[in-house]
Amino acid sequence: MKVIQFILRLIACPFVLCISLITNVFHSIRRTILFLMYGGEFINYEEKMNRHTVKDVYLKIAEQQLNN
Repeated sequence: MKVIQFILRLIACPFVLCISLITNVFHSIRRTILFLMYGGEFINYEEKMNRHTVKDVYLKIAEQQLNN
């Protein structure tokens, strides 16, 4: 019984490996594109949302300090 399970897993192994490789390549390409677009802040911008950069936050804090 264990030999049959091993053989079935051995047969299924290339298909599982291909699925894993395809998803990893897709995510690598996606993260590379986000890095090229946003630089070091690409991790924050994986989803579409209100995109405030560190520079925007810094300028806002500096503006608040000047007003006080």
